[in-house]
Amino acid sequence: MNRAAPTPKTDLHQLKHLVATSIRLDFRSAKGLKLRSAMRSSMPFLGALIFYAAMSIFFAAILWAFPQQLLPALILTSFVMFSTALNIMLEFGGLILSPDDYNVIAPLPVSSKTFFYSKMINLLFYTCSMSLAIGVIPSVVFAIHHDNVISGVFLLAGVVMSGIATSFFVAGIYSSLLGFVSRERLSAVLQYAQTSLALLVYLAYFLAPKLFSEGIKQTQDPSDWWVYALPPAWYSSLIGIGGALQTDYWVYSSIAGLL
Repeated sequence: MNRAAPTPKTDLHQLKHLVATSIRLDFRSAKGLKLRSAMRSSMPFLGALIFYAAMSIFFAAILWAFPQQLLPALILTSFVMFSTALNIMLEFGGLILSPDDYNVIAPLPVSSKTFFYSKMINLLFYTCSMSLAIGVIPSVVFAIHHDNVISGVFLLAGVVMSGIATSFFVAGIYSSLLGFVSRERLSAVLQYAQTSLALLVYLAYFLAPKLFSEGIKQTQDPSDWWVYALPPAWYSSLIGIGGALQTDYWVYSSIAGLL
């Protein structure tokens, strides 16, 4: 009678070294959405963080210029989710599917659970680093501009949560597609998607000045329920915990984000 195979256990010692090695490789080989000068640097991941920190100044200016609270927060979380999705698509091969991992780790007694957790921790580190680089300065500006520290803290929490949720969602979709499409063909499709999404990013620079028009400045925060049903609102509506929002829809929207 055949016995069931034992459940693989997680080795914390191996997990620590796998995560440390993955993070070290991130700093050496990460690509992502960043300036070309940063791409040629010796520390590409650090260059990406510097680029996103520079972008955060742009969003901080939006949060400072707008009297509304939800609207600029929506713009911020929308960009975080967009940029995270793009970066995960570009970096998925290195973060999750790196073919070199098999040749290096397969001969070693590393359990599937240990390997899986190391990849998930690496993904979380990558995503949280990007989200914090984008969200810290705008959140501080938001707290100062509206004299509401609690809402500023929860805006930063919403930015990080939106990045984490997006990264796991895109990783799940990507992994599911690999069951039907070869990795090479999917990578080719993503190259076209990368070009299209990058064009949208640069187009935003030309459209951004219109966001500062007097008409938008004089409008009120959206209060319709469908606005709070949008994924970016699930996280930006967390500012309601600090009393920044007058409608009760933010409660249900925040619950959707947590779920």
